[in-house]
Amino acid sequence: MDHSVSTRLHHSVNTWAHQQTRAKRIWFALMFLTVFVYTCGRFGFSSQWFVILVLASSLLKGYWIIAEYMGLRQVARKWRWLVQGWLVLVIVLIVIIHQL
Repeated sequence: MDHSVSTRLHHSVNTWAHQQTRAKRIWFALMFLTVFVYTCGRFGFSSQWFVILVLASSLLKGYWIIAEYMGLRQVARKWRWLVQGWLVLVIVLIVIIHQL
């Protein structure tokens, strides 16, 4: 086998393995945040700090989903900012509505 083909194949396999490991870590973090916030809610936490925690975890989870699972980490910045800006807008609107 040609050395350059072997090197490219090895690099591709390593890249794929790294992406799979990263995706699994993010998936576990998403599940942890979801279960944690749900459990806190079930135990009756409803203070302003809890609402901030819920919104912050929603923002973080949304960012991970946009960047990793939707694959927007590799696209042009304007597209990534457009989708992430929409997420921030929704969170801000929820905060504004919550204040009323």
